[in-house]
Amino acid sequence: MNEEQIIEIASYSNAVGTIIAAIGEVRSLMGIDGQNVLLSIIGDALQALSGFLGGIITSDEELCFAGNWITGVGAGAASAASYLAMLDQLTEEEALRLNILGDTLQATGDTMCTITSWEAGDERITFGNAAQALGAKLRGIGGTLILKGDERTGQRLSTLGAILQAIGANSNAFYELSDLSTERARTSIYS
Repeated sequence: MNEEQIIEIASYSNAVGTIIAAIGEVRSLMGIDGQNVLLSIIGDALQALSGFLGGIITSDEELCFAGNWITGVGAGAASAASYLAMLDQLTEEEALRLNILGDTLQATGDTMCTITSWEAGDERITFGNAAQALGAKLRGIGGTLILKGDERTGQRLSTLGAILQAIGANSNAFYELSDLSTERARTSIYS
């Protein structure tokens, strides 16, 4: 598998994962029960896959390279927390605390990639990375509020955060895949 294919898979995985997670959060905010935990597990697992795939691309700057791994660990922790809670292996509070940790790690990793893209002068990717970082931060704050008993405000912030993550991930996927497509077209013209 070459680097372009890894970028494609990571982009699609992150885009789809954030949409699935956002759907679960919106459903929870609306009071729709059932399958929300499963949506969270799947969405966060796809985001983790994306982070780990991004972490094997060696052309990335060192800061974003590390950021991708941190993001992958954070999304993986969030997915594992939901999964273990679903199996009654964690209490609701334990799962929420692990989710908050996962969101915090995602925010840290995404912030590292935001700095890298900003320093590289890539405003399009900077926007997407910053939206993902802010979204993960809001999800972490929302989880903290839920833990402290403010379910309504916490769920609102978590939902807003998930939507921002989806906007950022899909914005980045659009630009990364457009750039790959343009590069392939140039390469085939000169071949």
